[in-house]
This record gives sequence, C-alpha cells and structure tokens, in this order.
Amino acid sequence: MVNRLKPDKMLRRVYRIAPLSMYEKAAELAAKLAQEKTLCDVGGGTGNLYRALLRIGGGVAYYVLVDPDPGLTMEAPKNHHVEVVHGVAEALPIRGKACNVIVFFDSLHHFSNPAKSLEEAARAAHCLVVEDIDKSKLMGKIIAWIEKLLGYPANFTTLEQLEEELSSRGFSLKGSDVSQGLMPVYRVVGCVEEHVK
Repeated sequence: MVNRLKPDKMLRRVYRIAPLSMYEKAAELAAKLAQEKTLCDVGGGTGNLYRALLRIGGGVAYYVLVDPDPGLTMEAPKNHHVEVVHGVAEALPIRGKACNVIVFFDSLHHFSNPAKSLEEAARAAHCLVVEDIDKSKLMGKIIAWIEKLLGYPANFTTLEQLEEELSSRGFSLKGSDVSQGLMPVYRVVGCVEEHVK
C-alpha cells in the first residue's frame, strides 16, 4: 500500500508557497473581462488570484471564491469585495450569468467531472478564463502521473480538447496561448455569444 499525503493537506501547502506572479497573466485577462464587475474564482483555494488582482491593480467590484475546502478558504482575503462560497464546480451555487467572468486557474484538472464544470461555467458566467497544465508536454505528463499518485482526480486535458469542449458549450474563443517554461501551461479565454463584442 502506498503511503499518500492527504490531497487537501498537500494543496494547502502548495497554495501557501505559490508565488503570486504565477497568477498574474490569468488575473490580467480576467480583470479585462470582468469590466469592474463580478469575478468568480472556481477552485480558487486560498484566494491567491484575488491577491494577484490587487498586486497588478486589476479592478473587480466583487470577487467570489468558490471552493469545497473550508481549510483553504479560511485563508482567503477578508474584505467587503470578497465572498467565499463553499461548493463544487460541477454544481455551482451561483445563479445564471451572475459572474462576468469565471476563472479556472490550475483547477480544471482537479474537478471530478471537467465537462460538467464547463457546462456550469457556461450557465453561470458570460466569459471563462482557463489556465491549466498542458498534458501533451512531457512535464505535463509527469505532473499528471504525480497527481494521480497523490490521490487527485488528475483529469488533465489538452488545449485542443478544451477548445473543442468550450465551443460545444456555446463559448466563442477569444484567444489562447501556451507557455513553454518549466511548467507547460495553456490559457484559454472564451465568452458566450451574447457577450462577444
């Protein structure tokens, strides 16, 4: 039997040491789409995306952190612009189109049902920003293997698969890019048709 560190405890450690700079590109994209309105950070753990927004001067009127782990969300920033909601991406406790933008930052592959999570994002938001690890690259494959070993769902997808999933749910793709550094990640931005300008 493999001795595994509980995934929730491992995540808490990772969020505590993660540099805010890794959130900045997603924060910039999300702030532009939020247009000074509501940004929902789904699977956002401790709220590091909000901290990155503050650091870059990205304006949102309201930041909603959705995460199922109270051990993570208890470390979220506390002010009148932040609301913490305990829930899962596959059944968002958010009314339809309540978010200008939803962000899945390094979280989509942690969801038990990524397809259902994307369906929920299409229901609850006008736009979606996804930043996740690219499993088509060698380092992405290694990370996926490690996460499976640690007990995470590790439901990684490729950029092409994600773009197809988003299109099939009514998102118009506004852009995507791939980072080829040590950690291979992709970013995808999509908006539902009525929000595309």
